[in-house]
Amino acid sequence: MFEYEELSWLVPQPCHPDIVSTFEKVTQKLDYNYMLMPSGAGHDVQFLAQITRAGMIFVPSVNGVSHAPDEWTHWEDIEKGANVLLNAVVELANE
Repeated sequence: MFEYEELSWLVPQPCHPDIVSTFEKVTQKLDYNYMLMPSGAGHDVQFLAQITRAGMIFVPSVNGVSHAPDEWTHWEDIEKGANVLLNAVVELANE
C-alpha cells in the first residue's frame, strides 16, 4: 500500500470546437491520417482555454509511450504535426 498527497488539481478544459475543426480541415487538406480523440492531458490548454480558443495536436509515439524516458516519435510524424500547426495558424490568421 502507499500514500499520496494531492498537491494540485486542475479542472479539465475542453478544446475549442473551432480550433479542433480547423485542425481537422487542414489535416484533411494535407491528406494525413488522423483521428479525433478526447484527452486527459492538461498541458497549457487548461490555462489558455480560460482566456482564448485553444486546442492540441497529438502525434503518435512509438508503442504509445508518452512522457517517459523511452518515448520516441518518428521525425516524419513530428513534421506532419508541425505542418498541421503551420497550416492551421495561417487558416486562422486569414479568418
